Amino acid sequence: MKKISRLHFISSGATAADHLSWVRMACENGADWIQLRMKNIPPGEMRTTAAEALRVCREHQVILIINDHVH
Repeated sequence: MKKISRLHFISSGATAADHLSWVRMACENGADWIQLRMKNIPPGEMRTTAAEALRVCREHQVILIINDHVH
């Protein structure tokens, strides 16, 4: 089991593209945990964004946490 990361990045941005850009940048620069935190996003857009964020995180062996969306 992995310990809580020393570098835990929380995404931000006005759009899904902004969040994904930050996720990529954080993964490429050493984050080991990413928290995708997109409030007030329609479920379909959240699923699409989360799937892409997960692909990026897996490519870099980074843990992805999805905040505020239990489904």
